[in-house]
Amino acid sequence: MKDIIKTILVLSIIALIAGGMLGIVSHFTQIDENAALAAKIEKTGIYTGTTPLERLSVGGDGFSQSYTKGFLKNVFLGDNQYIIHCSGEEAYGGSIELLVKIQDKKITKIAVYYSEETPGVGTKAFADAYLSQFYNKDLTDIQKYIISKKSLEDKEIVAISGATKSSKGVLNAVNVAVDWYLSHVAEVAE
Repeated sequence: MKDIIKTILVLSIIALIAGGMLGIVSHFTQIDENAALAAKIEKTGIYTGTTPLERLSVGGDGFSQSYTKGFLKNVFLGDNQYIIHCSGEEAYGGSIELLVKIQDKKITKIAVYYSEETPGVGTKAFADAYLSQFYNKDLTDIQKYIISKKSLEDKEIVAISGATKSSKGVLNAVNVAVDWYLSHVAEVAE
């Protein structure tokens, strides 16, 4: 009986010391998610400002995070450039995460943050030939982009043939960014 108690005591002390050491290592090696996201934004080259990006709150102060066909993840602001990290549903590989840069009521750049789309087919929706359809149009006139077979208006986007679902996922993510921008920035600016 004495041996059992001694063994339990020794194992408990070892577990306590190991747990404490793991806690200390975790504390010093913890990754700052905001810094990691800001570094990834910097790598894409989407942000062209000179001041550091400031992360805006999207959770606790009235911003809605969930949208009809997408999700708002983060919003950064720097030098009058909004970098909106959002996802769009209904893509072939699930959801697509994008970084959408909006400046002066216009989308000026879109970069892929995360995707599981089929290489060579679905990823055509990330090419500038498709993404450029969203660029340099006054968002206050558009309100929301829609898929069309033949683009007739600024708000109509022609889907990639053979990658319609991927095109739709990109469109849904962009519409999340547009909706947030029009609801929280454009109305304040006017």
